[in-house]
Amino acid sequence: MNTDVLPVVPLDDRHLVERFDSGVDELDRWLRRMARIAGVVGTGATYVLALAQPVDPATLQAGERPEGTADGPLHEVVGYYTLAVRSIEQDLGPRLLARGVPESVSVIHLPRLAVHRDWQGVGLGAELLVEALRRAVQAGTAIGARAVVVDAVDEAALTFYQHMGFEELEGMRLFKSMGDLTAIL
Repeated sequence: MNTDVLPVVPLDDRHLVERFDSGVDELDRWLRRMARIAGVVGTGATYVLALAQPVDPATLQAGERPEGTADGPLHEVVGYYTLAVRSIEQDLGPRLLARGVPESVSVIHLPRLAVHRDWQGVGLGAELLVEALRRAVQAGTAIGARAVVVDAVDEAALTFYQHMGFEELEGMRLFKSMGDLTAIL
């Protein structure tokens, strides 16, 4: 991992997300507006990769410091992913589901993974994906999930996930079985 960044950790009040710009508005907006809420209500856990060098407080714009945070150092987020638990219906994933399993199975869902545009092209996306998959395998083993399912937001993301060995489930949704992931991680 790059020494300019801290280890991947859960998103918290020490992380500056307002400057995050992946080039995909949907991903940027979700991180800024919804990630903390999803963590609080339990619909998704967001993990971030942030710069090791704290943000100079003199450069903060109005509204950039998360509400209710102490005046401690903030670290600018340069990448993130979100994990959640979902259920996939058998008719959506015939290759995913074997005979004799229930009509739906639990999966670990990776709906979002993004890297700030200034940090794209240096391997952080792949590093974040491997980190997310390790965490997903650990969680999936504990709860009995059958696969990791990812959502590609565009053709570039689809190509990235396919390059990383994911198979199409439906449209821009892809998967990799827990068995395959356990064997390679």
